[in-house]
Amino acid sequence: MSTIINANASGIVQTVDTSSSLQLQTANTAALTISNAQNITFNSTGAITVPAGTTAQRPTGLTGAVRYNSTTAQFEFYNSNNWYSPTTVALPVNTVAPVISGSAIVGQTLSSTTGTWSNSPTSYGYQWIANTTNITNATSSTFVLTSTQANANMTCNVTATNAMGTANAVTSNSLGPVVNEYTASYLIVAGGGAGGTPAGGYNSGGGGAGAGGLLSGTSTFTPGTVYTATVGGGGTNGGAGNAGNNGSNSSLTGVTAAVGGGGGANTGNGSSGGSGGGSYGGFNAAGTSGQGNSGGGGSGGVSPYSMGAGGGAGGAGGSASGSNSGNGGGGAASSITGSSVTYAGGGGGSGYNPLGGVAGGGGSGGGGGGGQTSNPASGSANTGGGGGGGSSGDGNIYYGASGGSGVVILSVPTSRYSGTTTGSPTVTTSGSNTIIKFTASGTYTA
Repeated sequence: MSTIINANASGIVQTVDTSSSLQLQTANTAALTISNAQNITFNSTGAITVPAGTTAQRPTGLTGAVRYNSTTAQFEFYNSNNWYSPTTVALPVNTVAPVISGSAIVGQTLSSTTGTWSNSPTSYGYQWIANTTNITNATSSTFVLTSTQANANMTCNVTATNAMGTANAVTSNSLGPVVNEYTASYLIVAGGGAGGTPAGGYNSGGGGAGAGGLLSGTSTFTPGTVYTATVGGGGTNGGAGNAGNNGSNSSLTGVTAAVGGGGGANTGNGSSGGSGGGSYGGFNAAGTSGQGNSGGGGSGGVSPYSMGAGGGAGGAGGSASGSNSGNGGGGAASSITGSSVTYAGGGGGSGYNPLGGVAGGGGSGGGGGGGQTSNPASGSANTGGGGGGGSSGDGNIYYGASGGSGVVILSVPTSRYSGTTTGSPTVTTSGSNTIIKFTASGTYTA
């Protein structure tokens, strides 16, 4: 029951009890009601008069205080240690939502714009959210993703503040789901080139072939991404009187590619490639920087007609020395499979028989030896070794040998290995890593 105070000619006739509402009356008519929640209602069509004064007469305010400023002819209110006019200041209003950008990958940084707001904000607040959960202490305009956010969709709530206060948060666009990248090692070896083949007759030969280019290192792999391993084939001989064909490139999409080995020469220059092919003359065919070395030079038509050898991943091809042809350049060792294996050896130059010349040997790492009065050796399969040069030292044509095919090997942390491959690679383990060896083209889904 409300307590009523009736102000009339007889004075106040009721004792005040404010446990409920308080109603003030004049002439037995309700004028003002104060609820027990201290809300005030004026029960008339009249007006309320607030304190008035000049700007210079402003009192020290309390938040929520209201007065009329006779200098500016405006009502004003007090908030955050200042007086403001409600006709000129309101809470910020968002007109363009904030936008977050960046790569949704663990370790990467996301950034948020403020969005566009009216009513002159003086500051902004940020709260990063993974799915629907606020991230503790993630309250700046940037955020570095951690493994905790893996698989989550990211948003950011942005607030704007001015003298009136802080507006409700506005949510940005969503990025995700967040993926957790990892680092894996790779070895990529291209196919080796084929040795050169003489045109026929006595005392002629072909240069040894260059090894396939070799690349090794580490790269970042993104879960769910399909990486295609292309294994290059070895080059084949170009027929009597022709240089050998280059080997084919090997590659891992999104990572890198290795260049096929250069073919060995017949009577000209060896071809450039991952490693250069051996030459008939003094010319040294170039290898690809960072992948292989140059081929060796031959006697250049000067008796005793010895041939240069193909370059390898670990060294240049040997040049002719007297009646002896050069040895193939050595390959490079890798322990990516857990044990040391040498790849990409160059092919040896062919021998010159009548003067006791010796054919060049194949370089370590699958290089094939040169022919003399027999067929030269091919480069070893899946090593990228160069083929040996062909000969006709006894009047028969021994064709330049084919290069060895390449290989692509991945070493993935076993904890991150997806188990999804095509192309039937050989899968083994070494310590804490899973080894994926592609001897033919295929794919790996990270």
